[in-house]
Amino acid sequence: NKIIVHDILSEMEEDLDFRDRVISMAVGFGYLVVTTSLQCCIYLLQNLNTPHIFDLKDPVNYIQLSDKYLLMVDNAGMQVYTYEGRPVSAPRFQGMRSEAVNGSTVSMSSDVIAVIDHSDPKLVRVFDTLSGKELGKPIQHVLDVTSVQLNRWGS
Repeated sequence: NKIIVHDILSEMEEDLDFRDRVISMAVGFGYLVVTTSLQCCIYLLQNLNTPHIFDLKDPVNYIQLSDKYLLMVDNAGMQVYTYEGRPVSAPRFQGMRSEAVNGSTVSMSSDVIAVIDHSDPKLVRVFDTLSGKELGKPIQHVLDVTSVQLNRWGS
């Protein structure tokens, strides 16, 4: 129930204690995102004293960060949040299995999310980050797509 953050440049160390077991975490873009079984805590790395905290409905299986948003995957599916913890969108498609969404099968930039279709791995579905709506028809490939990556620093 504890994470130790060690800043190697300033040689400062900070202990972050949580009331519940830590399930997952991600660091990037100036933020530390930690999920326990019940909560999500979003820390600005420059100020670890005052995180944005919100309750979770299900434990988080995967976290991905981009320059403006964070993507979390739980049993209910994918959800996009701001770094203040406000919900942005929840992209979905027919046949989506949240247990198959991971760092190889989904990628998010500030404006789109690309997901490999689990029922047909030759398809890559692209969603608008803000609305969660699918953008046009899926991208069709000749062979199975095994990994997808977008530029997380912008569009």
